[in-house]
Amino acid sequence: KSLLPNTFVVLTGPHVSALPEESLNLCNRIDAVARHEYDMTLVEMASAIPDRSKLKEVKGITFRQDGDLVSTPDREFIQDLDSLPFVSAVYKKHLTIENYFYAHCRFPVVSIFTSRGCNARCTYCVYPEQMFGRRQRQRSPENIVEEFIYIIKELPHVKEVLIDDDTFSFNQDHTIKFCELMIEKHIKIPWSVECRANLKYETMVMMKKAGCRLIVIGFESADDTILKNVKKGISSERMRIFVEDAKKADVMIHSCFMAGNRGETKETLMKSLNFAKELNADTCQFFPLMVYPGT
Repeated sequence: KSLLPNTFVVLTGPHVSALPEESLNLCNRIDAVARHEYDMTLVEMASAIPDRSKLKEVKGITFRQDGDLVSTPDREFIQDLDSLPFVSAVYKKHLTIENYFYAHCRFPVVSIFTSRGCNARCTYCVYPEQMFGRRQRQRSPENIVEEFIYIIKELPHVKEVLIDDDTFSFNQDHTIKFCELMIEKHIKIPWSVECRANLKYETMVMMKKAGCRLIVIGFESADDTILKNVKKGISSERMRIFVEDAKKADVMIHSCFMAGNRGETKETLMKSLNFAKELNADTCQFFPLMVYPGT
């Protein structure tokens, strides 16, 4: 902003969506915040910036106007996610893939979303709350497979695709249809995915046949009281069944735990640690609770 004072600076993301006014007040070099799901918001803002008086017609923004902060009404969520371009095409144009990695994925990796929003009600999760909503919207299986084909053709050095949805498999019929298309199209590139522990064994078998290498699974705690406190919607017993099924289906597991949720004690932390050792997933990580604005 100091080099290009006429630049119009816009921030996006969960933090500024939760605290747009505070964010603008903290830094006068920020001109506006595009709140929540911002794809079409940014397109409309780009058209409105030459005539700043038109900004008030753009839904989903908070911006400066004559020394005041103005917030327009929230924008509706995009329902037809197939209408959006492939993010992998954006990567190809603008990024060097090798500069990015996930420790549990093969390198180099491409990360994509196949859905937005999440039907779960976990109290700690900022993305459904502040970005994409509490109802999952999915791309069609055909559209997802087309992006895999694009990646294989345009980014042939990629060794894995990470499907980085909040939860990939809420609709397991949709998951199976996607897997059937992957098999039908003979797509061989491995992929990893984030799922909930209510995933059925039959679905995991299909995922494995379609190239799924690893499932990232959020267990959070082995204590059922804490799981209820955070509205996880999954019991520790169901987690054990999931692990048994995943091992039978020969899909690797990257297990995720949290430390510090409501009701946590030294005893419950040790319970989770012992549970993680008992489950013996392929890899495991523990996060301290991060208290995000808006959760």
